[in-house]
Amino acid sequence: MLSLLPFVFFIVVALSVLGAAIHINDQWEEAVILRLGKFNRLQKAGLYLTIPFVERAMPVDTRIRTMDIPTQEAITKDNISVRVDAVVFYKIEETQKALMNVDDYMYAVRQFSQTTLRNVVGEKDLDQILERREEVALAIEESVDEVSQEWGINIEKVELQNIELPEDMKRIMARQAEAEREKRGTIISSEGELEAARNLSKASKILERSRYGYKLRELETISDLSQDISNTIIFSPSESLDATELSELKSERREKEETEE
Repeated sequence: MLSLLPFVFFIVVALSVLGAAIHINDQWEEAVILRLGKFNRLQKAGLYLTIPFVERAMPVDTRIRTMDIPTQEAITKDNISVRVDAVVFYKIEETQKALMNVDDYMYAVRQFSQTTLRNVVGEKDLDQILERREEVALAIEESVDEVSQEWGINIEKVELQNIELPEDMKRIMARQAEAEREKRGTIISSEGELEAARNLSKASKILERSRYGYKLRELETISDLSQDISNTIIFSPSESLDATELSELKSERREKEETEE
Protein backbone atom coordinates (compact mmCIF):
# COMPACT_ATOMS: atom_id res chain seq x y z
CA MET A 1 0.00 0.00 0.00
CA LEU A 2 2.82 2.37 0.84
CA SER A 3 4.43 1.64 -2.50
CA LEU A 4 1.38 3.06 -4.28
CA LEU A 5 1.57 6.47 -2.58
CA PRO A 6 4.36 7.88 -4.81
CA PHE A 7 2.44 6.71 -7.87
CA VAL A 8 -0.79 8.35 -6.68
CA PHE A 9 1.10 11.51 -5.80
CA PHE A 10 2.68 11.55 -9.25
CA ILE A 11 -0.76 11.12 -10.90
CA VAL A 12 -2.24 13.98 -8.87
CA VAL A 13 0.66 16.29 -9.69
CA ALA A 14 0.52 15.35 -13.37
CA LEU A 15 -3.21 16.06 -13.54
CA SER A 16 -2.73 19.39 -11.75
CA VAL A 17 0.03 20.42 -14.14
CA LEU A 18 -1.98 19.30 -17.14
CA GLY A 19 -5.04 21.21 -15.89
CA ALA A 20 -2.93 24.35 -15.49
CA ALA A 21 -1.50 23.91 -18.98
CA ILE A 22 -4.77 23.47 -20.86
CA HIS A 23 -6.81 26.56 -21.77
CA ILE A 24 -9.81 27.25 -23.97
CA ASN A 25 -10.72 30.62 -25.48
CA ASP A 26 -14.30 31.29 -26.53
CA GLN A 27 -15.05 32.53 -30.03
CA TRP A 28 -15.05 36.18 -28.87
CA GLU A 29 -11.88 35.92 -26.77
CA GLU A 30 -8.22 36.51 -27.51
CA ALA A 31 -5.43 35.87 -25.01
CA VAL A 32 -2.03 37.41 -24.48
CA ILE A 33 0.56 34.81 -23.45
CA LEU A 34 3.33 36.06 -21.16
CA ARG A 35 6.45 33.93 -20.72
CA LEU A 36 8.39 34.81 -17.59
CA GLY A 37 6.55 38.14 -17.53
CA LYS A 38 7.37 39.06 -21.15
CA PHE A 39 5.04 39.10 -24.13
CA ASN A 40 5.33 35.87 -26.08
CA ARG A 41 2.34 35.48 -28.40
CA LEU A 42 -1.36 36.04 -29.04
CA GLN A 43 -3.75 33.12 -28.83
CA LYS A 44 -7.01 33.11 -30.77
CA ALA A 45 -10.19 31.17 -29.96
CA GLY A 46 -9.95 27.44 -29.30
CA LEU A 47 -7.86 25.00 -27.28
CA TYR A 48 -4.23 25.82 -26.49
CA LEU A 49 -1.48 24.91 -24.04
CA THR A 50 0.84 26.95 -21.85
CA ILE A 51 3.90 25.95 -19.87
CA PRO A 52 2.85 25.82 -16.21
CA PHE A 53 4.67 28.25 -13.88
CA VAL A 54 6.47 29.71 -16.91
CA GLU A 55 3.69 31.08 -19.10
CA ARG A 56 0.54 32.96 -18.13
CA ALA A 57 -2.58 33.47 -20.25
CA MET A 58 -4.54 36.76 -20.06
CA PRO A 59 -7.79 36.42 -22.07
CA VAL A 60 -9.71 39.52 -23.23
CA ASP A 61 -13.28 39.90 -24.53
CA THR A 62 -13.10 41.39 -28.05
CA ARG A 63 -16.84 41.93 -28.57
CA ILE A 64 -18.38 45.41 -28.79
CA ARG A 65 -19.03 46.58 -25.24
CA THR A 66 -20.99 49.47 -23.74
CA MET A 67 -19.91 51.92 -21.09
CA ASP A 68 -22.16 54.42 -19.34
CA ILE A 69 -20.69 57.88 -18.82
CA PRO A 70 -22.04 59.28 -15.52
CA THR A 71 -23.91 62.57 -15.60
CA GLN A 72 -21.48 65.44 -16.07
CA GLU A 73 -22.19 69.04 -15.15
CA ALA A 74 -20.79 71.46 -17.70
CA ILE A 75 -21.18 75.09 -18.71
CA THR A 76 -22.00 75.83 -22.32
CA LYS A 77 -20.36 78.49 -24.44
CA ASP A 78 -23.22 80.90 -23.64
CA ASN A 79 -22.73 80.34 -19.87
CA ILE A 80 -25.66 78.00 -19.18
CA SER A 81 -25.18 75.12 -16.75
CA VAL A 82 -26.36 71.75 -18.08
CA ARG A 83 -26.13 68.13 -16.94
CA VAL A 84 -25.33 65.61 -19.67
CA ASP A 85 -24.75 61.87 -19.66
CA ALA A 86 -23.78 59.55 -22.50
CA VAL A 87 -23.04 55.96 -23.48
CA VAL A 88 -19.90 54.78 -25.30
CA PHE A 89 -19.72 51.70 -27.54
CA TYR A 90 -16.16 50.41 -27.88
CA LYS A 91 -14.27 47.35 -29.04
CA ILE A 92 -10.76 46.01 -28.35
CA GLU A 93 -9.00 45.58 -31.66
CA GLU A 94 -5.41 45.11 -30.48
CA THR A 95 -5.32 42.96 -27.37
CA GLN A 96 -1.61 43.42 -26.78
CA LYS A 97 -1.90 47.21 -26.60
CA ALA A 98 -5.00 47.07 -24.41
CA LEU A 99 -3.19 45.01 -21.78
CA MET A 100 0.34 46.37 -22.05
CA ASN A 101 -0.03 50.07 -22.96
CA VAL A 102 -2.50 51.07 -20.25
CA ASP A 103 -3.08 49.88 -16.69
CA ASP A 104 -6.91 49.64 -16.85
CA TYR A 105 -8.29 50.32 -20.31
CA MET A 106 -11.94 50.48 -19.14
CA TYR A 107 -11.14 53.07 -16.47
CA ALA A 108 -8.98 55.04 -18.93
CA VAL A 109 -11.74 55.16 -21.57
CA ARG A 110 -14.36 56.20 -19.00
CA GLN A 111 -12.26 58.98 -17.50
CA PHE A 112 -11.17 60.39 -20.86
CA SER A 113 -14.76 60.25 -22.16
CA GLN A 114 -15.99 62.24 -19.16
CA THR A 115 -13.35 64.92 -19.69
CA THR A 116 -14.03 65.10 -23.41
CA LEU A 117 -17.78 65.34 -22.82
CA ARG A 118 -17.34 68.40 -20.60
CA ASN A 119 -14.90 70.00 -23.04
CA VAL A 120 -17.11 69.53 -26.10
CA VAL A 121 -20.20 70.84 -24.29
CA GLY A 122 -18.20 73.87 -23.19
CA GLU A 123 -17.40 74.68 -26.83
CA LYS A 124 -21.07 74.69 -27.95
CA ASP A 125 -24.02 77.00 -27.39
CA LEU A 126 -27.10 75.54 -25.73
CA ASP A 127 -29.08 75.70 -28.97
CA GLN A 128 -26.38 73.73 -30.76
CA ILE A 129 -26.37 71.04 -28.07
CA LEU A 130 -30.16 70.66 -28.18
CA GLU A 131 -30.57 70.84 -31.95
CA ARG A 132 -27.37 69.04 -33.04
CA ARG A 133 -26.98 66.20 -30.58
CA GLU A 134 -25.48 63.94 -33.23
CA GLU A 135 -22.77 66.46 -34.08
CA VAL A 136 -21.86 66.82 -30.39
CA ALA A 137 -21.74 63.03 -29.98
CA LEU A 138 -19.59 62.70 -33.11
CA ALA A 139 -17.12 65.29 -31.80
CA ILE A 140 -16.79 63.31 -28.55
CA GLU A 141 -16.38 60.06 -30.47
CA GLU A 142 -13.61 61.40 -32.70
CA SER A 143 -11.69 62.94 -29.81
CA VAL A 144 -11.83 59.81 -27.61
CA ASP A 145 -11.11 57.48 -30.54
CA GLU A 146 -7.97 59.42 -31.45
CA VAL A 147 -6.46 58.79 -28.02
CA SER A 148 -7.83 55.27 -27.47
CA GLN A 149 -6.10 54.02 -30.64
CA GLU A 150 -2.87 53.99 -28.60
CA TRP A 151 -4.59 51.56 -26.22
CA GLY A 152 -5.74 49.24 -29.02
CA ILE A 153 -9.38 50.28 -28.57
CA ASN A 154 -11.74 51.48 -31.27
CA ILE A 155 -14.65 53.73 -30.28
CA GLU A 156 -17.58 52.47 -32.34
CA LYS A 157 -20.15 55.10 -31.35
CA VAL A 158 -21.04 57.70 -28.72
CA GLU A 159 -24.64 58.63 -27.93
CA LEU A 160 -25.89 61.47 -25.73
CA GLN A 161 -28.68 60.20 -23.48
CA ASN A 162 -30.12 62.96 -21.29
CA ILE A 163 -29.61 66.73 -21.31
CA GLU A 164 -30.95 68.34 -18.15
CA LEU A 165 -31.52 72.10 -17.99
CA PRO A 166 -31.99 74.35 -14.95
CA GLU A 167 -35.62 74.95 -13.97
CA ASP A 168 -35.50 78.67 -14.80
CA MET A 169 -34.15 77.85 -18.26
CA LYS A 170 -36.96 75.34 -18.81
CA ARG A 171 -39.53 78.04 -18.01
CA ILE A 172 -37.84 80.51 -20.36
CA MET A 173 -37.82 77.95 -23.18
CA ALA A 174 -41.49 77.11 -22.52
CA ARG A 175 -42.46 80.79 -22.81
CA GLN A 176 -40.37 81.12 -25.94
CA ALA A 177 -42.10 78.10 -27.51
CA GLU A 178 -45.52 79.53 -26.60
CA ALA A 179 -44.62 82.90 -28.13
CA GLU A 180 -43.47 81.12 -31.27
CA ARG A 181 -46.78 79.26 -31.53
CA GLU A 182 -48.72 82.51 -31.09
CA LYS A 183 -46.57 84.10 -33.77
CA ARG A 184 -47.33 81.30 -36.23
CA GLY A 185 -51.05 81.55 -35.38
CA THR A 186 -51.05 85.31 -36.03
CA ILE A 187 -49.27 84.82 -39.34
CA ILE A 188 -51.76 82.16 -40.45
CA SER A 189 -54.71 84.36 -39.40
CA SER A 190 -53.33 87.39 -41.25
CA GLU A 191 -52.73 85.31 -44.35
CA GLY A 192 -56.36 84.15 -44.19
CA GLU A 193 -57.58 87.74 -43.86
CA LEU A 194 -55.41 88.78 -46.78
CA GLU A 195 -56.84 86.01 -48.95
CA ALA A 196 -60.39 86.97 -47.93
CA ALA A 197 -59.70 90.62 -48.81
CA ARG A 198 -58.44 89.59 -52.23
CA ASN A 199 -61.56 87.52 -52.85
CA LEU A 200 -63.80 90.41 -51.74
CA SER A 201 -61.92 92.75 -54.05
CA LYS A 202 -62.46 90.37 -56.97
CA ALA A 203 -66.14 90.03 -56.07
CA SER A 204 -66.64 93.81 -55.91
CA LYS A 205 -65.08 94.21 -59.34
CA ILE A 206 -67.45 91.59 -60.74
CA LEU A 207 -70.42 93.37 -59.17
CA GLU A 208 -69.26 96.68 -60.63
CA ARG A 209 -69.42 95.22 -64.11
CA SER A 210 -73.02 94.13 -63.55
CA ARG A 211 -75.69 96.81 -64.06
CA TYR A 212 -77.74 95.70 -61.07
CA GLY A 213 -75.11 93.73 -59.21
CA TYR A 214 -75.09 95.84 -56.08
CA LYS A 215 -78.88 96.01 -56.05
CA LEU A 216 -79.16 92.24 -56.21
CA ARG A 217 -76.67 91.89 -53.41
CA GLU A 218 -78.61 94.38 -51.35
CA LEU A 219 -81.88 92.52 -51.89
CA GLU A 220 -80.24 89.20 -50.95
CA THR A 221 -78.97 90.71 -47.72
CA ILE A 222 -82.42 92.04 -46.88
CA SER A 223 -83.91 88.64 -47.65
CA ASP A 224 -81.45 86.90 -45.31
CA LEU A 225 -82.19 89.34 -42.50
CA SER A 226 -85.95 89.06 -42.95
CA GLN A 227 -85.93 85.34 -42.19
CA ASP A 228 -85.64 86.14 -38.50
CA ILE A 229 -89.02 87.59 -37.39
CA SER A 230 -87.36 89.28 -34.41
CA ASN A 231 -85.42 91.60 -36.70
CA THR A 232 -86.79 95.04 -37.56
CA ILE A 233 -85.55 96.23 -40.91
CA ILE A 234 -85.68 99.81 -42.11
CA PHE A 235 -84.86 99.90 -45.77
CA SER A 236 -83.97 103.17 -47.43
CA PRO A 237 -82.86 102.64 -51.04
CA SER A 238 -80.09 104.93 -52.13
CA GLU A 239 -81.41 105.18 -55.64
CA SER A 240 -84.97 105.06 -56.96
CA LEU A 241 -85.78 102.63 -59.71
CA ASP A 242 -88.34 103.21 -62.37
CA ALA A 243 -90.71 100.51 -63.38
CA THR A 244 -88.55 99.32 -66.27
CA GLU A 245 -85.43 99.05 -64.14
CA LEU A 246 -87.36 97.32 -61.36
CA SER A 247 -88.73 94.81 -63.85
CA GLU A 248 -85.27 94.15 -65.25
CA LEU A 249 -83.90 93.80 -61.72
CA LYS A 250 -86.59 91.28 -60.78
CA SER A 251 -85.96 89.36 -63.98
CA GLU A 252 -82.21 89.28 -63.37
CA ARG A 253 -82.74 88.11 -59.81
CA ARG A 254 -85.15 85.40 -60.94
CA GLU A 255 -82.61 84.12 -63.49
CA LYS A 256 -79.96 84.01 -60.82
CA GLU A 257 -82.15 81.98 -58.45
CA GLU A 258 -83.01 79.52 -61.25
CA THR A 259 -79.32 79.14 -62.05
CA GLU A 260 -78.49 78.42 -58.41
CA GLU A 261 -81.25 75.82 -58.23
